[in-house]
Amino acid sequence: MSFQPQSNQPVLPKIHKLLPGKPISLRPIISSSGTPTYGHLLKILRSFPVLPPTVQLFTFDAVSMYTNIPIWEGIQQIKQYISENHQHINTDLIADALHVVMRNNTFQFGNTFWTQLKGTAMGAAMAPPYASIFAAANQEKKLFSGKHPRLKLLK
Repeated sequence: MSFQPQSNQPVLPKIHKLLPGKPISLRPIISSSGTPTYGHLLKILRSFPVLPPTVQLFTFDAVSMYTNIPIWEGIQQIKQYISENHQHINTDLIADALHVVMRNNTFQFGNTFWTQLKGTAMGAAMAPPYASIFAAANQEKKLFSGKHPRLKLLK
């Protein structure tokens, strides 16, 4: 989706997808600063223990990950992942908070207001940890299910 941003609308140019003769595609960055849910989920997620010094991290690139995580599946997978790995955390509270954030992601574009119905918005405070935990849960299921004996998941 390409659009013309309003003067106060922050955007992210998709410069890695440049095509000859085509304009640079822009994506809106939706700020959740000042909203009731801002920072609450981050505080909970930051309470998780620090990784051991022997852990080696790696990264991967997912195309349009934030907007392609199905809301219900994302919430359920994160709830399951947290309950399996952090028994002391109230997963119902996390799921309820995620549901409130994901179902009330309203933003202004021009003179109209929109509610995002699929995925999470770039710029939402909870988007990076939400997407990271979702990706980690998928990694654990798909990469560390015994099919790849050389990969280890250290908990």
